[in-house]
Amino acid sequence: PFSFQQQVYDHGGQRWRIEVTYPPMDSATFRQLRGFLLSLHGTVGTFRAGDPFDIAPTGIATGAPVVDLASQTGYTLNTRGWSVSTTNILKAGDNFQIGDYLYTNLKDVNSDGSGKCTLDIWPSLRISPADGATIITALPKSLFRLDRVDIGFSTGIDKVYNLAFSAVEALP
Repeated sequence: PFSFQQQVYDHGGQRWRIEVTYPPMDSATFRQLRGFLLSLHGTVGTFRAGDPFDIAPTGIATGAPVVDLASQTGYTLNTRGWSVSTTNILKAGDNFQIGDYLYTNLKDVNSDGSGKCTLDIWPSLRISPADGATIITALPKSLFRLDRVDIGFSTGIDKVYNLAFSAVEALP
């Protein structure tokens, strides 16, 4: 017990969390955003969101990529349909979407002569995607829900509103 040896366990509890802060806005814009947030009924409803600056991957990401083989789990994903024999088909940090879930590729990866490659990913696969499931690399998103039932905002005499909220990934 006094050896300073550590035991670490992976319990698979990863998920995305976002915090959104809007720039100051006028009353009309605020009312639209507030209406949308209230329509979620607190933590009940869901919405799609992603990084608004993550428009495309930094890798080449050409072809028509799909999941290669069913019953995959864990932190790796076999894929096919990429352009053949391409260096940096995806780069470390490139995000992609499968179904309702957002993943990040962890290492630079090249496609082989058949257009296949294996991706190291985070988080681990939420569900086992179907063979042939589409991999979306442009504007990838995930399914989120508010992590609180209350929505805060502020305004002043100038009638300029400030709004912020946070959400967590809606898991199966």
